[in-house]
Amino acid sequence: MVFMTPVSSYLALSILFSVTIFISGISEIIYSISNRKEMDNWGWVLTGGIIDLLFGLWLMASPLLSIAILPFVVGFMLMVRSMMAIGFAIDLKTFLIAAGLAISFEYFRSAFFVCIALESRRLQD
Repeated sequence: MVFMTPVSSYLALSILFSVTIFISGISEIIYSISNRKEMDNWGWVLTGGIIDLLFGLWLMASPLLSIAILPFVVGFMLMVRSMMAIGFAIDLKTFLIAAGLAISFEYFRSAFFVCIALESRRLQD
């Protein structure tokens, strides 16, 4: 079905990513507020959640914009989240070395997907 109607599939994918970013923002806001006493840097998580919430809302309001910048948004978000997770893994290393390595590996893998997303966008142009 995707190969028969690629434009409508891409539109559906862009709407799905817009809604996912919006829901991610809501989740991060709830998480940061509920854990503000346990977390040292909960303000950063709250700020990221607010940015995701507003960005998701903006993308849901304009689907054509969402289609145009979808590869860049996905690549940038994966890159930023990978860097955040690397920092988190380094902090976690003091507590659980094995878990820190597992999280670091997971987000190095995400950085690989950033390269793929940016390369596919370059090939489309």
